Amino acid sequence: MERLQRVVEQLLILARLDQVATTSSATIDLYPIIAELVAELWPLAEERDQHLRLTGLTRLEVRADEIEVGILFRNLLDNALRYTSEGGQVEVELALWEGLPQLTVRHGPRTPEALLDKVTERFRRASGQGTTGSGLGLSIVSELVQRQQAILTLTNREPSGLEVSVRWERVYACAS
Repeated sequence: MERLQRVVEQLLILARLDQVATTSSATIDLYPIIAELVAELWPLAEERDQHLRLTGLTRLEVRADEIEVGILFRNLLDNALRYTSEGGQVEVELALWEGLPQLTVRHGPRTPEALLDKVTERFRRASGQGTTGSGLGLSIVSELVQRQQAILTLTNREPSGLEVSVRWERVYACAS
């Protein structure tokens, strides 16, 4: 039932995104949004004995839609917690990368190289994953990243794990 409810919620989000062509944007600070969502999903990490931590800057402003950024990050973090094994680590970092604001989520396991550029397609999942899912989370993230005029990067890390970064190209950034 929970899985079905999650799929329906994600399909509704995608349908809304498909209908609304433009997004409203304002200068927002990512830190309070991210910190609140980390706190909200903390019990899920605790339940799985995962180590969830927020690092980096405590102020990072971008020009974006606050609601869409919240949905984007919730999907990223939900994915990270689902696909990280029990006892694993999920790290969220706010930083400047070459002067541009960037949100990065690092977690395990790696995604097969051949699928890195495909896992953002709707209903696409990496095979052999030990968790349930519909393959919609990263497609929602990808759509929202485009709407925010940002860039999504998925990279496998050594020796294991995946790094997912969202970088805002339009510089309205203030960091501390």
